[in-house]
Amino acid sequence: MIHDIIIKKSHIVDYNESSNEMENIVSDIINNNGKEYIWFLQHYDVYTAGTNSIADEFLGDIDQHNIIKVGRGGKYTWHGIGQRVVYFMLNLRKRKMADIKLYINFLQSSLMESFKILDLDTFTIDDKIGVWCKKNDGQFCKIAAIGIKLRRWITFHGIAININNDLKMYDNIIPCGIKEYGVTSLQDMGIFCSLREFDDILLSVLKNKLNE
Repeated sequence: MIHDIIIKKSHIVDYNESSNEMENIVSDIINNNGKEYIWFLQHYDVYTAGTNSIADEFLGDIDQHNIIKVGRGGKYTWHGIGQRVVYFMLNLRKRKMADIKLYINFLQSSLMESFKILDLDTFTIDDKIGVWCKKNDGQFCKIAAIGIKLRRWITFHGIAININNDLKMYDNIIPCGIKEYGVTSLQDMGIFCSLREFDDILLSVLKNKLNE
C-alpha cells in the first residue's frame, strides 16, 4: 500500500549525495530497518554514464562537463534543472513485482497515465525502455527516461521526466544510445506544467497503482 512508503520531496540535490542516500535507504530496507521510499528531486547539471555506455556516444568535450559513472543500466543521459527525477526504493517482492519486466511496465504505464491526464498521447517502443511521443513533424521523441538497478529485489534509481528543461543539453550525447529518435519535453510539446503540478499528477497515479 502507498501509506507504507515514505514520499520525499527535495529541491535540487547533488547527484553523488543522492546516490549515497539511496545506498543507505536500500541497505536499511534489505536489513528490515527502514521503509520504502519514492523521492522527487532535481539535480544540478550532470551527465551520467550507465553500465552499457560507450565512450563514442558522448559527443561533447568530456573534459568540460560533469560526467559520473553510475551503477544503473542504460547508457548516457543528462539531468538538470527543469527535469523531474523520481527515485524508487521499493521492495519488489513485497509489491508482487519480482520480475524486471513487470517493474518496467509499472513505471512506463504510470508515466503514460500521467501524460494522458495532461492530454498528451504517449507510447512505448519495442526493445526501447522509456516513454515516447510524436511531434507535429512526425518525429518520435523520448519525453521520459528510465534507468534502474536492483539489489535483492530492492530498486534503485528510477525515472526522469523532461518538463521545461533545456533540450540543448542533449546535444552532447546520443541519449540512451538511440540515434534515430529525438528528445522532447512537456514545454516543447506545448504543455506548460510546473514540476509541482506534474508531481501531483504522477503521485495520484502511483497511489492508485500501488493500492491495486
